[in-house]
Parts: sequence; structure tokens; C-alpha cells
Amino acid sequence: MIAFLTICYCSIIWLVFYKLKLLPFNLVAKFIVGLIGVGGILTLLILMNVYQPYSDDVLVYQPVARIGARVAGRVVEITVQANRPLQEGDVLFRIDDVPYQADVDRLKAALAEAEQHIPVLKAAVAISTKWWQISKPIMQVTAPIHWNNIENSMICCT
Repeated sequence: MIAFLTICYCSIIWLVFYKLKLLPFNLVAKFIVGLIGVGGILTLLILMNVYQPYSDDVLVYQPVARIGARVAGRVVEITVQANRPLQEGDVLFRIDDVPYQADVDRLKAALAEAEQHIPVLKAAVAISTKWWQISKPIMQVTAPIHWNNIENSMICCT
């Protein structure tokens, strides 16, 4: 700021004394021009020290968006750069997928094992249904009192 004002002041002096030759540039003019220039810059410095805002403990506030992952894990790559704008859907960082891949593999193996048990369980249901159909007439004859309770419990379970 002071350098700019000094350049402007020197330009005015050049314009008045050399270019347009409005005043002669003698010893008195040189003294007055120097005194006005130095006095003006000192006045400006004093006024800036008195009236310019100043603080030892300046705090700058700006909005900050907290970013966090929905899953825990070790970060293996950060794909963003500091102070760069982001778009919705940009990948910010990559998390190590080895533990999660191990869980996926374990669950796929459990699913395959459960699918192998399906035919055995279907056969067990078929055998149980046959035994129920065979034993139903016998149960009606041997235990007529409890038949209603058994019938009701079978309806609720199917």
C-alpha cells in the first residue's frame, strides 16, 4: 500500500515539474516536495498503526464438513487432495477390504453348506408327513380325548 502511494506521489511530481512544467524544480521546491512526501508517508504509517484492526489471537472461522466412514477399517488410499472442490459421489478414500472379503467368503461357504442340507431336510419333512398320515388314524382311536389338542398344535405349526 505504501509502495503504491509512493509511486503515485512520484508520478504526480514528475507530471507537475517535468512533463507539464507547471512549477520550476528549484531548491525550495525540492525541499517542499521531499518534506511533503516523507511527512505524508509517516502520517499514513501512524494512522495505520492507530486505526488498523490488529489482534494477537486471531481466530479464523470457516465451515468445516466432518467426514467419516460407515465402516471401520484401515485406510489404504486417500483419493482426494486438500482444498479441492468435491462432487457428490466422489470416492474420498479406500478402506482395506481383506477382512470384509474374508467375511463374504465365510458367509458364501455357510450358504453353500446350508443349500447342501436342503434335500436332506426335504426328505425328513416328507418322512415325517408320511408317519403323521399313518399314525393319525391310530391316534384318533387310542387317544380321542387329546386329539383336539394335537390337531390344534399341528395347525399352528404348519
